[in-house]
Amino acid sequence: MTSRITDYQTAKSAFSGMLGQFNKDRNFATSITLGEGTTTINTTYATIIVKVTPVPSLIGDARHDFTGDLRKFGDSQSAKVADPPAWSCAKLNNSLASDGLSSDEDRAYVIGYEALKSLTTQEQIMDCLGRLVKVAAKIPKIWVDNPDLKITESWRPKPMTPSTRILLSSRFKPCKRSWTS
Repeated sequence: MTSRITDYQTAKSAFSGMLGQFNKDRNFATSITLGEGTTTINTTYATIIVKVTPVPSLIGDARHDFTGDLRKFGDSQSAKVADPPAWSCAKLNNSLASDGLSSDEDRAYVIGYEALKSLTTQEQIMDCLGRLVKVAAKIPKIWVDNPDLKITESWRPKPMTPSTRILLSSRFKPCKRSWTS
């Protein structure tokens, strides 16, 4: 992803330089907000057509392979997958979302990739993915190197154990406040 951003910056700089050169006689700054669709920019020297298409998820993009970028993004996160996976994977998911990875598919790919590096069973990986397990099951790119750990969409979360209830209740203390009207 960072290489794509760098490529964009390089193209933007070259494009800006070219327009500046073409418009020396009328060098004033204008900007055009590009939305989804095709925009045509006409100058004295050239006509430039820019097409903007939405990309719902990087992992599902048909034109570019972002798997390497997503893996680097996952590796750069401070939150790491550990055993038991539930807390660490939830922390990683939140970290990815707060860093701008909004697509469930992209987060499922990164969490699945990170889980495969640290966890050894399907059950651990499915616990790690949590609600994203059905999304991850539909992304074949995750399982290419580990087909024996490929998960299914039929996973159901385990019921909460007494020790998990105790852990949760110790983290969340009831607030004693009196409300007056």
